[in-house]
Amino acid sequence: MRQWSDVRLANRLIAIFDERQHQPLGATPSLTLSQSDPVPNPAPSDIQDCVDCGEFVSFGNFDGPKSLPKILRVSERFVTSRLRLLATGALASACFALSGCGSAEAEKAGGPQGPQTVGFIIVQPSSVPLINELTGRIAPFAQSEIRPQISGVVLRRSFEEGALVRAGQTLYQIDPSLYQASANEARANVNSASATAEAARVRANRLRPLAEIEAVSKQDYTDAAAQARQTSAAVAQSRAQLDTAQINLRFTRVPAPITGRIGRSLVTEGALVTANQAEPLAVIQRLDPVYIDIQQSSAELLALRRAMAQGGLVPGVAQAEIILEDGSTYPIAAS
Repeated sequence: MRQWSDVRLANRLIAIFDERQHQPLGATPSLTLSQSDPVPNPAPSDIQDCVDCGEFVSFGNFDGPKSLPKILRVSERFVTSRLRLLATGALASACFALSGCGSAEAEKAGGPQGPQTVGFIIVQPSSVPLINELTGRIAPFAQSEIRPQISGVVLRRSFEEGALVRAGQTLYQIDPSLYQASANEARANVNSASATAEAARVRANRLRPLAEIEAVSKQDYTDAAAQARQTSAAVAQSRAQLDTAQINLRFTRVPAPITGRIGRSLVTEGALVTANQAEPLAVIQRLDPVYIDIQQSSAELLALRRAMAQGGLVPGVAQAEIILEDGSTYPIAAS
């Protein structure tokens, strides 16, 4: 059984080193022999072709246990030769690797290199703008608080809250019945005063020639002339009262004084408004264009004036741009 195990060991070594030709350097094949496995009688094809240093050696016919020493000797030479070749290849690969690493380290260590390219910049004085970021608040270009000029009850509202209204557009209608009656009364007073004035004027004209011929006393003519002038003044007074009544009647229609966007209505239909009330009916704001109120600390302002006085800053045309809350820039520049 010992001799047959040696034969099997030789065959397995030859198979392992044949496979070693196709494996990378440093890979170690495994050789597993089990003493408990039965060792069959090897066929001549199992030991016929063995490679000794790259040559094929034929053993001829296998004649039993007498051929075992020859097979083992050939296997030993084969193993030694293969190990020698593998060791030689490993040393050559290591030498090439060390040579490559040495040349790379030599370049890093400071071999001969070409001249370095150096750039340069010419420093010249120039003017640069002074940029300051200041917080601001948008204010309307014009603002008007709508208040009634007469007292009365609001009959209707003629606008939509938040809409754009035009100057002269009717916003509220106050009950005009009382003011219409006052205007009619003033007109009647004018007519009455005009009639009285006409009668006084005619009487004074009649007494004039009679007073010249002393048919009547001059005092009567003087009184008639004065009465005519008084009635003429009463006509003018009545006409003024008529104008006041007509103005009050016109004030029952509350118009928009400016063009702009109107806010929320602070009164409703049926509310009683007065001429001297503090609360407005609504507010109109003109938003095209608008003002931007900015705030700057007094220390920054003093430093800016000091720099301008010392010649460090040259006054120029200020340009401003508006940056909105989300970081975007308003497309129209400020002026």
